[in-house]
Amino acid sequence: MTDIQEIATVVPADKIKKAKDVDMGGLEGDDGKMDLDGKRNKKTLLDENGQYPAWMNQRQAKKLKGKRISKKGSQGGKKKKGIAW
Repeated sequence: MTDIQEIATVVPADKIKKAKDVDMGGLEGDDGKMDLDGKRNKKTLLDENGQYPAWMNQRQAKKLKGKRISKKGSQGGKKKKGIAW
């Protein structure tokens, strides 16, 4: 333990726990939350311009779009008749 004290400053855990105002390198008023886009719909993941997030791949976007459109079309009423093969 004496070797470590020569190299680094050793602080007891009690002092660290008691010191609540220790600066952790963050900004004032920063509550530790990530900066997320607040204008994005959480259900569809679309932003205000109708764009999906950059991290989403095309397959996921197509799947969500299909769900969204099929749900929208089913609310319209009658089903369209198609040719039965």
